[in-house]
Amino acid sequence: MTRRTDPTPGVRGTGRWHALVVAGTLSLLAGTPSTIAQADAESEITSRGSPDAAVEGYLDRLGLRELLASQLSDRLRQTGGDERKKIADRLSAIYVELLTSAPTDEARRGFEAKARELLRLVPEADSYELRINLSRASYLHAEEIAERARLRLTTPEENSEADKTLRTARAEFLDVATKTHARVELLERQEQAGRESEQLSRELAEARRLRSLAFYFAGWTDYYLAFLSTGEPAVRQASDAMRSFGWLLNSRGGNTASLERVQPEMFKYEHIARAALGCALASGIRGNDVEAMRWLRALSEAPSLPPSVRDQLFLRRLSVLGEAKRWSDLDVEVRRERKSDRDGGGAGVIPLQAPAARLLAVLTLEADRRIVGDVLDRLSRIALADLTARGEIGQVLDLVQRYGTAPIGENGFIVNFVRGVQTYEQARSEHKEAAPTSAEEPCTVDAIVTKYKQAAALLEAGLRQPDAGAFGAERARAARYLGLSLFYAGEFQAAADRFLEASRDSSLRDDAEESMWLAISALDRAARLGAVGAATRRDEAAALFLQTYGDSDRSARLLNALGTSGIISEEAAIRILLGVPRSSPSYDTSRRQAARLLYAAYRAAAADTRDFAAVRFLSVAEELLAAEKRAAFEAPDADKAAAAEKVVTRARQILDASLSTGTVDAARAAAAFDAIEEVSDRSSVDLAPTKAELLYRRMQLALRTGDPAQARATLQSLREAGGPYAEAGDRLLYLEAVRAWRRDPADGDARESVIELGSRIIDVLGAPEKALKEPGALALYATVAEAAAAEFAESGETSARSLAIRLDREILQVEPRAEGPLRRLAVSAEATGDSTTALECWITLAAGLKPASDPWFEARYNTIRLLLTVDPAKGGDAFRQHKALYPELAPDPWRSRFQALQARIPPPAAPVGETP
Repeated sequence: MTRRTDPTPGVRGTGRWHALVVAGTLSLLAGTPSTIAQADAESEITSRGSPDAAVEGYLDRLGLRELLASQLSDRLRQTGGDERKKIADRLSAIYVELLTSAPTDEARRGFEAKARELLRLVPEADSYELRINLSRASYLHAEEIAERARLRLTTPEENSEADKTLRTARAEFLDVATKTHARVELLERQEQAGRESEQLSRELAEARRLRSLAFYFAGWTDYYLAFLSTGEPAVRQASDAMRSFGWLLNSRGGNTASLERVQPEMFKYEHIARAALGCALASGIRGNDVEAMRWLRALSEAPSLPPSVRDQLFLRRLSVLGEAKRWSDLDVEVRRERKSDRDGGGAGVIPLQAPAARLLAVLTLEADRRIVGDVLDRLSRIALADLTARGEIGQVLDLVQRYGTAPIGENGFIVNFVRGVQTYEQARSEHKEAAPTSAEEPCTVDAIVTKYKQAAALLEAGLRQPDAGAFGAERARAARYLGLSLFYAGEFQAAADRFLEASRDSSLRDDAEESMWLAISALDRAARLGAVGAATRRDEAAALFLQTYGDSDRSARLLNALGTSGIISEEAAIRILLGVPRSSPSYDTSRRQAARLLYAAYRAAAADTRDFAAVRFLSVAEELLAAEKRAAFEAPDADKAAAAEKVVTRARQILDASLSTGTVDAARAAAAFDAIEEVSDRSSVDLAPTKAELLYRRMQLALRTGDPAQARATLQSLREAGGPYAEAGDRLLYLEAVRAWRRDPADGDARESVIELGSRIIDVLGAPEKALKEPGALALYATVAEAAAAEFAESGETSARSLAIRLDREILQVEPRAEGPLRRLAVSAEATGDSTTALECWITLAAGLKPASDPWFEARYNTIRLLLTVDPAKGGDAFRQHKALYPELAPDPWRSRFQALQARIPPPAAPVGETP
């Protein structure tokens, strides 16, 4: 298929017309591209064993046709004699393949230039097929122009160009046809003389194929020359076409093609069927419309007609009947095709396809209405209505511009719609002329605003017409034009109502999306002007847009403009923003917005999802940091500080996310520090406000990379700076010390660090009654007390014991039954000689523990032991009571300890009045 050109602004659908009417690849082209001579040349070239031949054989086997063509072209310039022609023949065959399979117009033009150069260098080459293919490319372009001319979509200059191109191509096709015919006759005489052979049969078949191909294109070239001509020249050209087609339709020898000489079953071959189609069209130009319809009827009745040909039959019947002014017959054809009644209506009406509707409109609008005006009027209205129903409003406007509004009548949806759009387009043209730099803004020129309102009134009237319901797609389009008219007139909320209506009624996703987007834009304008309720309506429409068209680039633009608060969930917004392709103009903005949301999500993440949230953020932030750093380096001097600030802010976020989670990303953190240093060296950015934070991050990095000495040194600098980051540094080192001590309880340095740093943090927290209400404070107090008690046990340092006692007492003020502090305080108090406090702790512990458990036996033992010291009589009673309940005293290891206490038990006191 050739490229599509469409010079008429706003007119759509001509590409589909071309798909239906332009001759495609022929079955004739399916044969092998190489002639026998070319095959022989290839065999001889590749059989000589030369290095060049080896390379060419290798390229040929791999199917590298372009490289092979280049190789042969180079050899052609270095070779003479008979071998030069053989190489040229081979190269010609390859160019045929490349021209046929060229993926783009540009590639095809390149191959055409090389092929023409070959013909110039070696005119004696066996290159008939190459010549046909080169002329075919020009022909197809001219054919496309001619078919658009049928629909009145070309200029006189284009028609003249097509005529000139066709005449040049015709001469080439006929020259090839004449020469291949002579070769066919020569080979046939040899065959008749009894010189039959397999090679002769192959050569004869190839010559006949090329002759048919040349006459096929000669016939179509003659037809289109006839179509673009008038009078006797047109008839003469059409007759030539019939003679050329005769070579394919069993009327050889220059005879005019005749339907009687064609077997219907032959129409299953596409090139035969297309040749018959050409005969029908040529017969029409010759004034023999009856014969033309016979050809078309024979094709329609063929048992196995190719679909590509069958699809053209209705269009060709329209052309023949229209040119013959057989309006009644044409009316019948249209009703049959549309499945409609005489008035064009009916329950099962199928609108004509756009090319057919356009052709029907052209034929009827250009016809003489003096005789059958009623039929023509009805057919032209049907044509325009079907174009409208097919969404081809551009074509309707073009036809109305060419032929006036009379064909569309005075009432109904179509007339109001078309006139409304015309008025809108006029207003837009005047608007752009009056305000060329702000034509997308609402108009401020009263006269133009009035015209916009007139367009709106016409479109509104169209939507209220009784027949508007029959035009679903165009009703939605009318609502959108109405919305645009109101928008440019400055009536934003009313415009939004119409845009939303258009979005609801649109059956096409792109149209519905466009309309909803326009509604949001209109409501945003109204909101910024303070219109009551406009902001709420805008956000509701935005939420619906994001839910419906989340994969659209506009969704990201919407989020970038309005944010996400109250419109859509943060997660959904992130998904939309990250889905914007790199090629989109809003990619950078969307990534920044996504990074903002991802960082907020990381900061708000729960402990079990924090690492994942950090990774998501870092994957986006790293890319942004690199871009922002480049921008800072390239910024003008006046903007360098602000650009550098962006880099510092992004780097601080990366440091936070990469160093504050369980999975540390030291490489990203180091890169972030490097970025800060680079921009600070090149700009006047002030890092003083972030000095403490950056010291804290360096301390984190030192700890996470196994350099505690550097971390302590950094902490000292951090303490000198003071503030919350100094306190955070203490906590950070404290936690590291706790981890080290837990890993190795015998690590005295770690234990001392826990005591030192923990005590410092406790002091900062202030009074215990207030501090212990803070989250994590109880655990802090307990850990430091535990470390202090362990330090006393290890070193006998009484200050450590005093610290443990103080902290445990403060914990027990808040948690009186806390097991760890009770046990530690009992031990520490007893070590100071305070047996009473120790006894109270063990009694409290025993009361809270599960009876007969190991910890309970421990507490019970220590309670009885201390009672025996403080009050032996009570201690003895307590022991006897315990033994009564537990005759075995306790399981090991506590049994032996209870047994040792038994020796200290005093006898029970005698009852009063009795002698012991």
